[in-house]
Amino acid sequence: MTYNTLIILLTGVILTLAAVPAQAQVADETGTSRLAQMYEQNGRYEEALRYYNDLLKSQPHNRNYFDGAYRCLVKLKEYDQAISLVTGRLAKFPDDPMLLVMRGAAYITADKKEQGFDDWDAAIDAQPENAAVYSSIADQAMELREYEKAIEYLEEGRDKVGTNQLFSFKIARAYSMSLQYEEAMREYLRYLAEEPSALWQVQQHISQFSKFPDALAAATRATKEAVAKNPSSVQMHHLLAWLTMETKDYETAMGVYEDLDELQQSGGRELYGFAHRAFNEQAYTVAGKAFQRVADEHPETPFALDARFFYARCMEEKNNKGEVSDDPTASFLETLGTYPNSEAIPEYQGAIQLYSELAESNPDHPVGIQSAYRIGVLRFEKFRDLDGALQQLEDIAPKYTSVTGRFDCFLLIGDIYVAQGNLDEAIKRYRKVLAKLTTEDEVSSAVKFKIAEAQYFAGKFEEAMEGLEPLTNTTNDDIANDALELKLFIQLHQMPTDAPLKRYAQAEFLAQQGKYSEAAANMKEITLLFPTSPLVDHAWLAWGLNEQRAGQAEAAKDAFEQFLKEFDDSILRDKVMFALGNLLENALNDPMNAQTMYQRILIEYPNSIYYNSARERVQQLRKGSS
Repeated sequence: MTYNTLIILLTGVILTLAAVPAQAQVADETGTSRLAQMYEQNGRYEEALRYYNDLLKSQPHNRNYFDGAYRCLVKLKEYDQAISLVTGRLAKFPDDPMLLVMRGAAYITADKKEQGFDDWDAAIDAQPENAAVYSSIADQAMELREYEKAIEYLEEGRDKVGTNQLFSFKIARAYSMSLQYEEAMREYLRYLAEEPSALWQVQQHISQFSKFPDALAAATRATKEAVAKNPSSVQMHHLLAWLTMETKDYETAMGVYEDLDELQQSGGRELYGFAHRAFNEQAYTVAGKAFQRVADEHPETPFALDARFFYARCMEEKNNKGEVSDDPTASFLETLGTYPNSEAIPEYQGAIQLYSELAESNPDHPVGIQSAYRIGVLRFEKFRDLDGALQQLEDIAPKYTSVTGRFDCFLLIGDIYVAQGNLDEAIKRYRKVLAKLTTEDEVSSAVKFKIAEAQYFAGKFEEAMEGLEPLTNTTNDDIANDALELKLFIQLHQMPTDAPLKRYAQAEFLAQQGKYSEAAANMKEITLLFPTSPLVDHAWLAWGLNEQRAGQAEAAKDAFEQFLKEFDDSILRDKVMFALGNLLENALNDPMNAQTMYQRILIEYPNSIYYNSARERVQQLRKGSS
């Protein structure tokens, strides 16, 4: 081996050995940094600070390690140490104004405000045209709840740097955080006047505080003032329209959209869009007015026919307004008896007349087809004209599906066959729909449940169970819960004999058809024939409910009261108490005893799903009697 070769080999070994500590050092630094971050994220600031300090000793110029140490000192309320840390770094980096911003925040946190403000002023003096400095000071000031100071610095920045989105939006945010909502809105409106294309951004910013009623009212007032001063501003009108919709002031909103229509010469399109939004928010009266105005004043537009259809829909839906509820007892309340509104029938007849005109004059148009479908729905659901509804829907079902891509019409035909008592034909129709569905979704799950329920009514319990099993795991919670409830009910009451269950299912089927008197009589008979059956308490409850549906309030009361005497340990007692309270309050006009019944739920069943509703009823009844 030559001398030169030996030298080369030795040099390589030395370099390799020298690299090992360097790699170990890098790995150690990375691990230490992760530990510091982990401890900080978990709120263990003392441990995090120790690691950040170690890192700073080895890497004194690393800004991330410095920032971490500063944050930990502030969290630990070691403000003097935080100030000292920043001061030491300022000695090394005197031209960094952000360090002055940080130290100023530490001074203010330590209740040394004058020194803190001096640091912030010095940061601005160092770079008076740097927008980031003003923005950072404002962020720190708002975090420290120095809102007036934040506004003061931001306005100074706007004067020196120039008006831009950063300053306007931050000033508005500072005003809103200090609850000066009208001042905040004036900032947003000023910016919108300069940048009309920023409407969406302005709305997004306002939405951060518009959930508060006082803030929303202030925003609306300020925008009304702006519209009055700038009546030709389309963007201001759009903002006011959005705010009035947020406040649910639909009458005012309609006027704003009419103004927008005129400003933009949109031929009713703005008003038509408003009408749909109002309809979707169940403001049917004002939506109806808007649809009617569009149809009357803009008859040549492509959407005039659609406006006439939705005017009829508003007439129909006005009778159903208020039926939607998040109360877990709502679905049960709907079964506690119907007290018809005598004013509903003329409304429905008016809607049917409009639907008929649209269907007859536009038989192949989507509006005409959907109008014919609505007639079928009303005939079935409101007038129980089963034969008329069936004939109406059979004629238009294929066209309805081709126009909408939905199978509602075919499914409703199946429902009508159920109501007629023809379960075999109903199942046949449901299966035809199922065969046409190409994906497993909520619609297919709903159809499968209808088939299983029809099989249950028919006493085909094994087939019903087979159909219900996969539905208990469907993604639709409502269907899954209904399927599980029916499946468990069948399982619990099939043994030792299914005779009571078959009679119960037949009685439920009668109720499904609207034959409430017959259903009540059958349920009563079950209580007499099968007094020891596990489902006898369910039969007692159903007996009372169907008497109530049939308008036999006294008979329903007797059934409920007898239940409470007979079944001391039934899991249905709270449900029966709530049903009896509802009956006494609404059908028998006996608020005193209704209140007593609701109070029993509060005392005896504090964990009942009817507890909150019972408490609300007690409070309402007490108000009524005071």
